[in-house]
Amino acid sequence: MPKTFIVLVRPQALEQFAGHIEFLARVSVKSAQGLEVLFNKAIDILEENAQLIPFWYEDYRKLTFSRYALIYQVFENTVVVRKILDMRTEEFNDLYLKAEDAE
Repeated sequence: MPKTFIVLVRPQALEQFAGHIEFLARVSVKSAQGLEVLFNKAIDILEENAQLIPFWYEDYRKLTFSRYALIYQVFENTVVVRKILDMRTEEFNDLYLKAEDAE
């Protein structure tokens, strides 16, 4: 399928996710590599079908992979990934509750 969107990941989001990969690699290199593969597949999905994923909270959309969520926005042919969150964290839970309250 042709790539329709350019995906930009905010540096802060990428740094935070890289920290998760590094931590996981200390426990299991294979698991860290697997998580990186899943992340790249999620980016591929955004490049092809970002607009097909419904709005989640205000003008943000959410794509999940493994235990992580890519929180992003679509602007014409550009996708901006604002956050890459571990869905087990308080930060994600706070954002999730805000989204639920907004419905």
